[in-house]
Amino acid sequence: MERHPARAAWAAANDRPIFVGEFGTSTNADTASRARWTDFNRRLAEEYGFSWGCWSFAPAFAPYDLETQRWNQPPLSALMD
Repeated sequence: MERHPARAAWAAANDRPIFVGEFGTSTNADTASRARWTDFNRRLAEEYGFSWGCWSFAPAFAPYDLETQRWNQPPLSALMD
């Protein structure tokens, strides 16, 4: 996600919320890198007051493991820290 303070200013001036639609990663990268990338994008959206949605619950980035029915901590922490 690029830094866009002008978009945040426009949203505030026009009383319009901005939603950063689904962002996430695939399993093509290691878990630690995917967690860092997700954490960065979530924090950046929140810095500007934007709401966001994560892609996906399971199985790609997998904050939740459907087989074990348990949360995967690195992706979950990236979304909740």
